Amino acid sequence: MVYPRGLSYTLSKLSSFSKNTYKLQTLNSQTAGPSSYITIDLPRNGLVNLDAISLFVTGQTTTTGGYASFPRNIENIIDSIQIECNGQVVAGQGMGSHYNHLWHTVTDLFMGNDAYIRRVPAQGSSTLVAPTFNNAGTEYCIQNFLGFLGTAAPRYLDCNMLGGVRIRITLASAAILAISAGAAGASYNLSNIFMTCDVARIDDGIYGKLLADQFSAGKSVTIPFKDYRVFSQNNTSHSQSTRVSLGTQSLDAVWGMFLRSDFNAPGQVDVVTQTSPYFTRVGDNLATAQWTVDSTAFPSAPFSALQWYSLNAVQTNRAQDALGGCFPMSATTWPAKFWVSIQRFNYTGDATEGTLMSGIDLRGSQAQITFDTVAGVGNTPNISLVFAECTSTLEVFQGAQLLLTQ
Repeated sequence: MVYPRGLSYTLSKLSSFSKNTYKLQTLNSQTAGPSSYITIDLPRNGLVNLDAISLFVTGQTTTTGGYASFPRNIENIIDSIQIECNGQVVAGQGMGSHYNHLWHTVTDLFMGNDAYIRRVPAQGSSTLVAPTFNNAGTEYCIQNFLGFLGTAAPRYLDCNMLGGVRIRITLASAAILAISAGAAGASYNLSNIFMTCDVARIDDGIYGKLLADQFSAGKSVTIPFKDYRVFSQNNTSHSQSTRVSLGTQSLDAVWGMFLRSDFNAPGQVDVVTQTSPYFTRVGDNLATAQWTVDSTAFPSAPFSALQWYSLNAVQTNRAQDALGGCFPMSATTWPAKFWVSIQRFNYTGDATEGTLMSGIDLRGSQAQITFDTVAGVGNTPNISLVFAECTSTLEVFQGAQLLLTQ
């Protein structure tokens, strides 16, 4: 007979375990501005806890007239993140920009009021109004990441085994800033940039020997992680088809959205989204949307802009989550300011151990993925974005020899 865990008195013990928190300096400069880079190496002398990585910055905004402020969610200063292992780019190369648009979409859909309140001291205000002053030097901390840093398994990563891990962050342009009426020359500067992480050691002589024996036998260890590829297209209306070609071992999901055609310029705070219009996802005159992978339609029929709100909850396994939160929106503001279509192809239940790869296998051919939408009344110029969410694997062999499968 097997008794449930709640009735068990079993105690597990991990011997010779220790950890400490380390401060990591940037390799290039402790200051950075729009479209510049932040480069940091993770320690190689232990197991890095990826869940404990924190990026600290002090942010300042400047203008030649009026005022400017950082957008809601300080993570939105990131335009892209690339991960290098042993000098090889293993993650982020397919997402050269728009990281912040995906991050902002995730927080709009899944981050509730309690989370925003908890984040205020380190990640900034949960709401944004027209700025009446410039940021003179506000301290921020980024602790949540998409892609490799947020999903690689196991979460305690042996960076020495990988031949070293380098994080390269590209900052967004000044267009992410929210400005006051009549403001000009808006820009920002980051200073006192550094990262912290927890590094653990297991000095029982067994853990290291297990890895060494595995490598000596010619075997490898596999690190799975989520990776994203982004595609964009200029459109004259919401009646459009965004077509992309993609090959991957596991297509887990696609995300489709529309940006304003003039999104890439500083704008006044949107009173509905309470942030910069750079992040507004327009769909105000959108009638229906549907996806196609090669000749198969997903869903099997097109659905209206408002119906996609409920479909997204199913696709992200949140339909039965009665307590989960999101940014405040209504049946009117959802299609006008927050619209996104998410179609998931992989298993969304709980994997018992590790990462379960269950998306569509598109290896051996370039699949044709189409994001089809039909407009209602009127034409709204826009830029469509399609994010392909994939599971990649990094096989590690003896001597930090790496084999990346995307």
